[in-house]
Amino acid sequence: MSREVTMPEWLLEKSPENYQCYKGKTKSIKKNFVIRTLKHLYEVIKNDFLADVYHRKNGFLQKLDPRVKIVTFPLLIAFTTVVRSVSVLAAIYLFTLALAVISKLPMMNFIKKIGVITALFTFLMTFPTMFNIVIDGEVLFSIYQLEKTIMIWGFNIPSSLSITKQGLTAMAILILRVSISTSLGFLLFFTTPWVNIMRSLSLIRIPQIFITMLDMSYRYVMVLIKSSLEIFQARKIRIVGKVSYINNKKFISNSIGTLFAKSMDMSTDIYMAMLCRGYNGEVKTINILKLTVLDYIWIFGIVTFLGICIFMKGI
Repeated sequence: MSREVTMPEWLLEKSPENYQCYKGKTKSIKKNFVIRTLKHLYEVIKNDFLADVYHRKNGFLQKLDPRVKIVTFPLLIAFTTVVRSVSVLAAIYLFTLALAVISKLPMMNFIKKIGVITALFTFLMTFPTMFNIVIDGEVLFSIYQLEKTIMIWGFNIPSSLSITKQGLTAMAILILRVSISTSLGFLLFFTTPWVNIMRSLSLIRIPQIFITMLDMSYRYVMVLIKSSLEIFQARKIRIVGKVSYINNKKFISNSIGTLFAKSMDMSTDIYMAMLCRGYNGEVKTINILKLTVLDYIWIFGIVTFLGICIFMKGI
């Protein structure tokens, strides 16, 4: 006698806690912390994968010798830290955008993730500098004017509050400096394979212990991220219904301990595997690094560009 098999109703229902936003008694709409964590971990791994994709593109910066980029990019960053002209800094930032275009990088992602986010974060950190209470100067816009200073609950309220030209200039300089530095770091990472960066550092006489620590830290962080992703994926597929806040805290604490123990065991295995494959502390690559005509043109262009900026009295 056959018996009809039916799926339980709870298994057919979508959990609003896990798969979509839900409205509770509070005004805020929140997502499950497992979903949020998985999203961020996926984003990190996706960026690492996209970096490998962009390395293979036939762009301008991809053709340059990594040693040249390792030297010239920090030189540009150091130059921006001493520039005091907004126009010169704006020209350098436009130059970084042009480099992103000719290197065949996604322009919208470059502007959104590097330009907008960096500029917004720096603005939130530096916007008090536009007021006369921080940097006094020529008043552009007066917010209020009082006859005298007022003391309220121990706080000294200034007699006047206004936006100054010098304050806006200082804020713009800081925003442009940070945007240029992050943009150049983005260009270096997304146009140069990590192993070539480490090899270039070795060839320009950076201490080997520093290179080894930096290389292992980068690679090991990616391994730990993938391990964390596996833990949260296992947690996600085992969740049925709503999980309490206390249970989530217990899961996080247990996951930290598990990941720490796993990383300790993995570190020994990784090091032994490296020794078995001939690792002696020196970074080696298959590609032979050799300067080309394009590298010399780039060096000449950078020197000329910096000379023009100095001629514009940006320092």
